[in-house]
Amino acid sequence: MEKRTLLELLEWDREDKLALPNFQRDYVWKEENIKQLIASFLVKSHIGTFLLVEGKKGDFASRRLCFPRLEYEPKEQCYYLLDGQQRLSTLRVVFDDIFKFERRDWKENWENTYKKLRTRWFLRIKPDLEKGEEDIFGWDNLNFYDLSKFEPQDVIDFVEYKSIKKTRETDSWYHPARFSGVETENINEILLEIAREAVGYKYLVPLYTLYEDSINDTNESLLYWALDDIASRRVKELQAEVKDGKKDIVEILKIVDPKIKEYVTNNENEKIEKAWLRLQTRWVEAVKNYLRSLLRQEIFVIILNDLQKAVSIFENINKGGTPLSVYDLVVAKAAKNNGLAASRVKTADDDFEEDEDILKSSLTNRIINYLKEDFELSEAVREGISIAGYEDYCKWNAAKMMNVVSEDNTLSKVIQNQYLNLLSITVNCGEDISRVKVEYIKKASILRLSGEQINKNTEYIIKSLARALAFLHFRCGIFNINEMPYELMFIPIAFYLGNDSNWEDIKVIRRLEYWYWVSLFGGAYRENQNFRVIEDLKNLNQFLHIFSIDADDSYLKSTYEKVLNYQGYSSREVLMRREEKTPVPGAVEKAILQYILSKEPHDWNKGGTVRLGPWMAVSEDLHMHHIIPLGSVTKIGESADKLRKDKSHILNSPLNKTYITKSANNRIKNKSIDDYYKEFEEVKFYEHFVPPIKGYNDKKSMNFYKAFLEERFNLLQNELKSELAFLIA
Repeated sequence: MEKRTLLELLEWDREDKLALPNFQRDYVWKEENIKQLIASFLVKSHIGTFLLVEGKKGDFASRRLCFPRLEYEPKEQCYYLLDGQQRLSTLRVVFDDIFKFERRDWKENWENTYKKLRTRWFLRIKPDLEKGEEDIFGWDNLNFYDLSKFEPQDVIDFVEYKSIKKTRETDSWYHPARFSGVETENINEILLEIAREAVGYKYLVPLYTLYEDSINDTNESLLYWALDDIASRRVKELQAEVKDGKKDIVEILKIVDPKIKEYVTNNENEKIEKAWLRLQTRWVEAVKNYLRSLLRQEIFVIILNDLQKAVSIFENINKGGTPLSVYDLVVAKAAKNNGLAASRVKTADDDFEEDEDILKSSLTNRIINYLKEDFELSEAVREGISIAGYEDYCKWNAAKMMNVVSEDNTLSKVIQNQYLNLLSITVNCGEDISRVKVEYIKKASILRLSGEQINKNTEYIIKSLARALAFLHFRCGIFNINEMPYELMFIPIAFYLGNDSNWEDIKVIRRLEYWYWVSLFGGAYRENQNFRVIEDLKNLNQFLHIFSIDADDSYLKSTYEKVLNYQGYSSREVLMRREEKTPVPGAVEKAILQYILSKEPHDWNKGGTVRLGPWMAVSEDLHMHHIIPLGSVTKIGESADKLRKDKSHILNSPLNKTYITKSANNRIKNKSIDDYYKEFEEVKFYEHFVPPIKGYNDKKSMNFYKAFLEERFNLLQNELKSELAFLIA
């Protein structure tokens, strides 16, 4: 750990020696975060440690601090900022004038920086005594020492800012447009005008020129003139207060001249005037020098030349921030440009050709762009799809699944995690999956991957992930990646579907689906998920091609026997809420609803022929509907919302739920099951595994609820077992 100053870090930035890796998130701090940091810095409180990695130009794709949209190339030898972007960006905007940076037009800099940084910051010197504010700058008698004796909360209300608009308020004293077209010889005149207007407005002192003021060490600065104007005004006020008998002149001026009492007694007005001038000058110098000293105060900086070592240190020093994830660091490695070839590979065996544009592109952008590309669904995956407009789904792209790529173009954490796992497994195992180990899906193994390995294998991995998403969407009823019951189950699907022959083989697709439902409803991933996924990777190769469900050594046999029969997990007792203290696992509830959706049942809209499917979530909301609507069974004084919150109630079991469209749900949610049952053919209920209600006399009794939902369990279990038998035939 080294001790540096903010002045040095800002100088590195000015000299193109400081770069921000592109994997770093954007600037996200809010006003309260900025004010808190400024207040802490003003009182010389610890503001955290900065973590930098020493490197060379081109090690990482990078951008300039505060300016995400400006083209930037750092010096050959430079530092990459890993931790402290929000803090250092804030301090730079507060103490350095980014609108004058590199003498660009202020509009260009305005357009190329973050919206939250389009500000100028000030210190309000005059306290509001009516509000009980403390006189932290010695305003009362112009007697200032420093701010370090105060706490951040004592000074935070003195920190103010003005937002800079591009087309509005451009003639305001704080706006950079005031300098537009001003000749060099007139700049000081403009600065003096601005200082006087800032003081006249609210006794404000600009902070954004402090960097230049500190390195130039001149009194011809905005900071100096603002302080001098404040002191001059206050001296006149003090002289008036002395004249009115409100202040004691000796008490005020003795700090600048111990003989002041003698001068007053002898009416030595010239010496008294000089004392007033010294008071003014002393205060200005004290405040100015203190503010300048802020940029020279020591801050802690860790500078490393080993990225992996930086990771562990980062995690220790950044508990309260947003830690760099393993994915962030892999993105950083992929951005290295040391003459390596790029990632245009189709399989791990193909030769890959150099593509500098791909290398320079952010890994995340490459992944997102690939996921948004349409690709041909295999006939095997499309088997049995009967939706209207079927031809629209011959081609598909993975970004159609909800939350794979968010509206702001952010890549899902699920995809990030499983990309890393598959990448590490593929690189470490090659073609021999029997060598796979649990350690390959842990951080240490992933971080050992080289930039070349990452770039070479990325397209193949994303192709595999995209195919897995298609499989989960069309075969398993998943419309939202965040609703995946067990995230790690993604790995075997993607690993085996990356192979083109598996992707086209209907038997492989069916057996992979068999594995998925058996593992999910049989509780294989309930515990020891890392171990389970590695065992599945080893065993699935033989299972997908050579299989016998009756073999005693079948690795899925014991799991199959637990399908909807795993005590404490997916059994009849759990789903019927007979074990009140055993909640229905979220994975089981999701699996039941998704399995039903995968069967493409009809919607429950009057006279409708619409079939439901996960693809509908893109254009129309799918709503989870209580088959026995809660609003139709509430007691006097009880609301449906109150009943819905009672997770132990049998009507909140997934056996009482199914997906229908929003419009259908809104129409029938408050009707009794008896009322809306009459509107549809019975087959539309059977498609949702909903039994007939004939033969039940009291449709509002607990006995009816239990008998009805138990019959639904039987229908669901029978259909699932029948489906599994078909898939394995």
